[in-house]
Amino acid sequence: MSDPTSMATTEARAALPRLVKQMGAKREPSVDLLQDAIDIGPHRTGGAVLLPEVDALAHAEQVTRLRAQVAQLEEALEDVGMVLFLQDRLATTAGPRLSAEQFLSDIGMEGHIERLGGR
Repeated sequence: MSDPTSMATTEARAALPRLVKQMGAKREPSVDLLQDAIDIGPHRTGGAVLLPEVDALAHAEQVTRLRAQVAQLEEALEDVGMVLFLQDRLATTAGPRLSAEQFLSDIGMEGHIERLGGR
């Protein structure tokens, strides 16, 4: 990420109308959230960041999309983990066994039973 431009608080206060106009005129979001950001604080030490709205909205949408992808991947990973666990158990245990359908039903995963149809 690029470092935002820094401005002192008094400098930013005087330039705020111009900065808002410039940032409001931007129509396409930057790839880097901080590309057009301005870091504002006493003696240019930071404390607040002024961002173009288009960049902030694009970033928020991207975060939402990525969180949904992570949730899907976590669910898929749990499923794979269960499959590996079951494969290991089947390979190492002998004697009578529950059917896969009964096992899934017993552990509250009835929604996965329909996936077994192709066995």
